[in-house]
Amino acid sequence: MFSNRRTLLTARLRMEPVLEREPCTPCEIVQDRLYFCTLRTRPRSNATTHYYCVDEEFQYENFYADFGPLNLAMLYRYCCKLNKKLKSTALQKKKIIHFTSFDSRKRANATCLIGSYAIIYLRKSPEEVYKMLTLGQLPYLSFRDASFGSCTFHLSLLDVFQSVQKVSIVSVVVLNYLAQIRNNTWGTGGECAISKTSSGLYSSHRLFSWSDFRRRFRLSSQTATSETSVGFVLLVFT
Repeated sequence: MFSNRRTLLTARLRMEPVLEREPCTPCEIVQDRLYFCTLRTRPRSNATTHYYCVDEEFQYENFYADFGPLNLAMLYRYCCKLNKKLKSTALQKKKIIHFTSFDSRKRANATCLIGSYAIIYLRKSPEEVYKMLTLGQLPYLSFRDASFGSCTFHLSLLDVFQSVQKVSIVSVVVLNYLAQIRNNTWGTGGECAISKTSSGLYSSHRLFSWSDFRRRFRLSSQTATSETSVGFVLLVFT
């Protein structure tokens, strides 16, 4: 099924010379409307196609040798950005193509964003999204733990997609707080100061328990608030 659709998709996009030159075929997210692809050069939008890239807009702040996935505040902002494009009257008759570069780290993070969007808004399963984004594509770099040296734990795209499916609702204010690297390390004990070394690496981490976090933001165990009163997003992996 997927291979047949990929052949048809490539044929439909033959008119796009930029895509025809690339080694990776585009992934169709929404039929005849939304696509994702990896490109060596930055294409220009035209009368039939709108290209956009978020590789520089959404960048991961690393602890050590880790590079992703992007935090959920960025996922929320990405979803808002893409929804705005899909609803835009100026783009109503255009194909929308989210493209990324061949930088393996940026490519993995960009794929996480659009794959998570498909799970949250298009109600696709993690397995379906993973197959759709990886079939016939170059291999993706696995995410790693926040440490130096050899990686002892690998996190695949499928792992991330399965986690996204398990999220709860929480205020985007909380997400922006967690987006700061000094606030997003969790523990069960006390706290310790955090500081950056001259090389830009973090020498120690501040630890929070979940109960402290709930008290700080006055969260109940089953947080649910109107989306119209505050900006909200899908959060908290279970």
